[in-house]
Amino acid sequence: ITLTVSVILRPSAGETLSRTHQRVLGTVLGGILAIVLATLFPHPLTIVLLMVPLTVVMMAVLPVNYGLFVFFLTPWIVLYKDINQPGDWNLALWRIANTLIGAALALAAIHLVLPRWERSQLPARLAASLRCNARFVQQVLDRLQEPPLAAPGPLATPAEVRLEMGNAHVSIQRFLSEKPAHRAMAVPLMAFLL
Repeated sequence: ITLTVSVILRPSAGETLSRTHQRVLGTVLGGILAIVLATLFPHPLTIVLLMVPLTVVMMAVLPVNYGLFVFFLTPWIVLYKDINQPGDWNLALWRIANTLIGAALALAAIHLVLPRWERSQLPARLAASLRCNARFVQQVLDRLQEPPLAAPGPLATPAEVRLEMGNAHVSIQRFLSEKPAHRAMAVPLMAFLL
């Protein structure tokens, strides 16, 4: 349960929700696969032979999709623990139950303890990006004047502009991941970034 909570919780609510869905779905489906494999292949040597392709596939999909990783990790863990007592698939049920409890605790944490929703921070990030870009463009326009005008106020460097644009981009990605309904805003927000 503790491991599930620590793996699921992320800095933003949208990331935590996404990770929760992947963890729960991967564990439940992987648990079902583990039960099938433990029932069909109760011999220790067969279990070891099954663990090899599970390990390869599990590590191959880890950088691609966390949910797929968990899907292959769950039967690997169950089969590994099952080597001494072949045919015992109760661990799969316990893993599913513990993951569901951990996921519920993580969801409670993002709603009650650390409610950091990106939708409340997005407008400020976009405004900071606009202000920084405006300062930079004004500096460029001032330097094109004959004679060059001194730029009033704080100067914006290209690095600062890139940083603010990067912050806005990350904020938009987090916002879009919070709720499926937010995805309708994807095109206007990406147009803003461009």
